[in-house]
Amino acid sequence: MGMTDNEIIKALECCKRDDCDNCPNDFGNCYANLAGFALDLINRKKAEIERLESALDAANYTIGYFKAEAIKEFAERLKEMDGYNNHTFDDCASVLIPEEYQKGRYEKTREIWDTIDRLVKEMVGDNNGNTQRKEDEGK
Repeated sequence: MGMTDNEIIKALECCKRDDCDNCPNDFGNCYANLAGFALDLINRKKAEIERLESALDAANYTIGYFKAEAIKEFAERLKEMDGYNNHTFDDCASVLIPEEYQKGRYEKTREIWDTIDRLVKEMVGDNNGNTQRKEDEGK
C-alpha cells in the first residue's frame, strides 16, 4: 500500500524539520520508501502537466481558428451590407454609385474595402486562419 499525495508531502515536510514523530510514513526504511513515493508523485504531476499543456495547445488552436473565421466573416458582412452578396467590388461600384463613380467615390470605397482586407490580414495573419498547433510547428 502506498501513500496519498498529501501524506507524501507531509512526510517530506517532517523530514525537512527532522520531525519523525509526526511523519505519516510507517513503512520502515524511511528515506528509501519516501524517495520512491516522492518520485512517483513527481512523475504523476509531470504527466498531468504534459496532458494539460497538450489540452491547452488544442484549445488555443481551436480558439485561434474560430477567431480567424469570425474576423473574416465580419469583414465579408461589412462588404455585403449593401445587399449585393457575391459581387466583386467593381460590380457593386458600377451598379450602386454610377454617378459617384466619376466623382471619386469609387476610389474612396475601394480604399475602405482595401482597408478591410488589410485589417483582416493583420488580425488573421498570412495563414488566413489556418493556425498551426505547437506540436505541428516543427514538422
